[in-house]
Order: sequence, then structure tokens, then C-alpha cells
Amino acid sequence: MGKGRPRNYSSALARWVAACHNGRITTAFRRSATECPTIPVTVRGDYICPWCYVGEARLKALSNEFDLRITHKSFLLRPDLPDEGIEHQARPGETPGELSGHLKAQALDADLTHMRRPRRTPNTLKALQVTVHARQQGKGAEVHDELFRVYWDEGEDVGQPEVIRKVLESQGIFWGPVEAALNENAYLDTVLGEYQEALDIGFEGVPAFVFGNLGFTGAQPMHVFRAVAQRARDALVADPGAFEPKP
Repeated sequence: MGKGRPRNYSSALARWVAACHNGRITTAFRRSATECPTIPVTVRGDYICPWCYVGEARLKALSNEFDLRITHKSFLLRPDLPDEGIEHQARPGETPGELSGHLKAQALDADLTHMRRPRRTPNTLKALQVTVHARQQGKGAEVHDELFRVYWDEGEDVGQPEVIRKVLESQGIFWGPVEAALNENAYLDTVLGEYQEALDIGFEGVPAFVFGNLGFTGAQPMHVFRAVAQRARDALVADPGAFEPKP
């Protein structure tokens, strides 16, 4: 052990690393918090977007390396779809139920080993609205992740109320109040407002990721996620208020 290190250096370092990774900075380590600040990340996407699923899988992997506070916002990838959705039209390189070669390779790289091409392309307006409700119940991330999973891994039509209900109830959310809210379009303004906000910012496609005020679109390679997260963390270390709204 080098000179000048306390005897409990190794255990202290281990505790500090654990605090950084888990976001639990105790009073004893508050001075070290500037070295692993929480990075605010805003993610915009739609459940029918395959690259959103891939990109968010990479973001999850990144959360093992950085302390991230993730906020999901709605985006309507296909606002033109009818309420009942449409049958998926195969693209060049696709076979029914399978992903194209490039997308499949990227899915496997993101550890999405069960991802496949669903038969239908649903209208996701209701699914996006119930996600808003789930956020208010403290289950936004769980419902968000499960809607992606059942659509891309299991081929379920997430535009159908019975599928949405199953997802919500799997996360302990009662269907009755949600059904009433959907009938009254209680969350429609929120979804449309988030979509318009994205357009106003200049995002015309998804996935879109903003780390503090550093953004990019697309399911970029993992090294891009790391580089942007590192820049955001460096900015917060230099100025903890770097990403706060300016007066």
C-alpha cells in the first residue's frame, strides 16, 4: 500500500464507488459527490420505433457506469395511423417475424436477444397516455419498459386495450381509473404537448437523447453514449448548476 493512504483506504474506495453507481451518496461522502454527479437524461421515443428499443437498451447499460436520472417523454412516430393500426409492411431485407440484418445485429449487440418484427404496427396514442398515468403512480419506467418488451419481444399489439391492461396490471396498476381517463382523454394534452415540444426543439425523429443540454438522435453505438455522458458529467463536476435553467 502506498504512503499516505489510510488503513481503510480500500474499503472507503469501494464504498465511494458503490455510492457513485447507486446514486446513494452519504454525508460522509458528500464531498465526493461532485465526482459522480447525477446526470439528467431526457429520452423521447415511441413504442413502435425499433431503434428506440435498441437505444434505450444501451442507455440502461450506460446506467451501470453513470448515475443517470432518466425522464421519458412521448413522441408520435406515426401520427397518421388509424386507431386500429395497420398490418406491418415488410421492408427490404425482412422476412415475416424477423428483423432486417442490420437491425438484428444492433439488437443482439444491445443484448435484445428476443427482439423480432411484430405483425402489426399499432397506433400508440393510448399506450403513450397510459405511460403518463403510470408516471404519476411512480411506475412510469416499469410500464414504459414492459410496453416495449411485449411489443418487440412478444409481438403483442400495444394499441389494444386488453394488452395495455395486462401490462398495467402486471405492474400493480388498477385498470378501472385508467380506462376512465382514456375515455376522457385525460392525458391526451400531455402526450401531444410533449410531441409538439420535441418538434419545437427540432427533433423530427426518434430515439432522441438529451444528457443535460447535450443531445443526439438515433441508437448510436455505445461509445457515443459514453462520450456524451462523460461530457455531461464533466460539465456538472465543473459547475453543479450547469444544466439548470438560466434566469
